[in-house]
Amino acid sequence: MDFVCFGSGDVWGKTPTSRYHLISRLSENHRFLYVESIGIRRPQARNKDIKKIFQKLKSFFKGARIINRNLWVITPIIIPLHGNKCVVKLNELLLSASIRYYMTRMNMTRPCLWANIPSVVCLFTRWSSPMKLYYCPDRFAEFPGVDKHLIESWECDIVRASDAVVASAQSLVDYLKSYGKDVHYIPHGVDYSQFAGALTPGNKPFDLLDVPGKIVLYYGMVEDWFDFESVCLFASRNPEVSVVILGKIATDISSAAPYENIRFLGFKDYKQLPDYLRFSDCCILPFKMDELINNVNPLKVREYLAAGRPVVASPLKEIKRYAEHVLFYRSPEDFNNCVLKQLSDSGKTRWTRISESVKNESWDSKARQLEQIFMMTLAAQQKDNYTRQ
Repeated sequence: MDFVCFGSGDVWGKTPTSRYHLISRLSENHRFLYVESIGIRRPQARNKDIKKIFQKLKSFFKGARIINRNLWVITPIIIPLHGNKCVVKLNELLLSASIRYYMTRMNMTRPCLWANIPSVVCLFTRWSSPMKLYYCPDRFAEFPGVDKHLIESWECDIVRASDAVVASAQSLVDYLKSYGKDVHYIPHGVDYSQFAGALTPGNKPFDLLDVPGKIVLYYGMVEDWFDFESVCLFASRNPEVSVVILGKIATDISSAAPYENIRFLGFKDYKQLPDYLRFSDCCILPFKMDELINNVNPLKVREYLAAGRPVVASPLKEIKRYAEHVLFYRSPEDFNNCVLKQLSDSGKTRWTRISESVKNESWDSKARQLEQIFMMTLAAQQKDNYTRQ
């Protein structure tokens, strides 16, 4: 099967997303033209957004990135002004021209359409295709800085135009069903063999060599939703324990400055993460709860568990089924107590048991589930077409 797949951001960068894991596996048997297309937020005159614009221009002029023989990635030029009808029409023409050019180069004739974002609604609803799939990994309308009503309108149209709808969290399934379509539930998987490697011996990363005591680890983006109040209380109460934070900083971290046992070690490549998990004693997911966060299904929880580490997390709906190995907190005091409890029962015997609890949740199995949905949807459509004749 051939697919034109619409997404946003650099899915093929150093931080793999669910789309990366699924499509990279599906591309072993199917062909993909992945379009890094229209985002959902209007950019602002700030360094972060300006940098993104230049990165997209650079990617456009470089042409297609060929990830493997069945997977090409393109970054077309678009104008991110969603409310302007003339600009929307121009974007549709620019996007169509880029896609058709690379479809010709890949010898695609009538591909299936796969949308990962609702902002491609115009193209998605108007193009003829053997099958249209909407894969929803987030509650996009709750993202900061977006037009909530506009995105909900897009999402309604794109769901109704889809032949199959898939969501990565049960709360997203319930939300999307309100648009009158059946929704398939495929929770995120884990690259089990990679993260279970943390259970084997290895060299300590150089920037952990001077980190004393037991290690409480977090990795990922550090943004406004990061719960510094709870982390700082724990650090103040337990100076003998080190809190290690890996990832890009995109918020004010001054509240952590007084605590020498909170270490920010910067962004680490995906392949390096097991090296840091190997020397951690407990992992954390400290998020401030809101509607956006409550609908996420964080990949890192399964990665923490595959590495065998006990976890302390905010009470996210999607990870409550891991309650045997994840303690949920509701206040800074509760966070402190939960981390101390996990540290008191953290050792190699328990680590092995924790790791085995997610052994059957590989990305390979999730890709097979999605492939089965493709096949069932196409078979149902072929049956309908035959019946109408």
